[in-house]
Amino acid sequence: MAKIIGRRVKLGVAMESSRGVGVAPAMAIPFAGLTLMPKVDSILVENALGQIADTEDRLIEEKYAEGEIEAPLRDQTFAYILASLIGASPSSSGSSGEFVHDFTLANTNQHKSLTLTVIDGIQSEMLKLAMINSLEITAELGGLVKYTAGFISKVGVNTTATATPSVENLFTKKGVQVKIAANLAGLDAASVLELKSLTLTINKNAERDSVLGSEEPIDVLNKQFSVEGSLNLTLESQAYRNYMLDNSKKAMRIDIINPDVSLNTNNPRLRIELPRVSFDGFEPDRSLEDIMKQTINFKAHYDLTNSQDIITTCSLRNGKTSY
Repeated sequence: MAKIIGRRVKLGVAMESSRGVGVAPAMAIPFAGLTLMPKVDSILVENALGQIADTEDRLIEEKYAEGEIEAPLRDQTFAYILASLIGASPSSSGSSGEFVHDFTLANTNQHKSLTLTVIDGIQSEMLKLAMINSLEITAELGGLVKYTAGFISKVGVNTTATATPSVENLFTKKGVQVKIAANLAGLDAASVLELKSLTLTINKNAERDSVLGSEEPIDVLNKQFSVEGSLNLTLESQAYRNYMLDNSKKAMRIDIINPDVSLNTNNPRLRIELPRVSFDGFEPDRSLEDIMKQTINFKAHYDLTNSQDIITTCSLRNGKTSY
């Protein structure tokens, strides 16, 4: 049998038109780590049989797949991650090689599902009804902006599908811009924070919908939707400490831009805006030999006063016409 290294594995992705109905890959996601794997819930049969052996048998109750994709954030394939995260296909607009894809948070418990296809040279395996459970975006000094997406899906089935990676734009620390203002209207004029690192974590608390009479889940449902993260920057004032102590609420904008590429008149960009953010953690770092730094933890909320979603803006600008 063939022996291969992990670099030869390809991961295909596509949005499903009907939940759980697999489709061939629309694009390939170049990844740095892949732990998607089949899993089972099983039952050990433990009865008194006149023997000292502890079990008689093991029976499989349910089969499914679960794991993570770790990858650098790319300006086209990340749209598939966003569709599953936010819950719906984007509305797309633009022309002349520059398009903006706007994602609106779906207030439902059956968000957009994906088909993920793992092609490793030994077999091609299609994982239907793939739903995001969690997403973490990280930006640090000395590396690419990357993400880790956790998925739950039906167990994989054999397929003959193929996937070919496309040329895409990547993002580094020089294009990461975070702004904080009193409200959304003030974000344009706000100053860009001088950050050392950024972490944004979104949890959807997905769970398998298991029923009697089926060996696999009939659905994967997303539940409560939470957004939180942390900022690390030089400690130069007590502003963020006071945000925590005063229970201040602010609006936040996160832009991840590739400033070296011009699509037409603008650069590739991911933009996320949070209308109501509180700060529930302040950790100063006063190491003796280093410039003092601070880490601030934040949590986003639904803005009841203005009827604004926990994420009001989620848009991706790239050269792909539509999804």
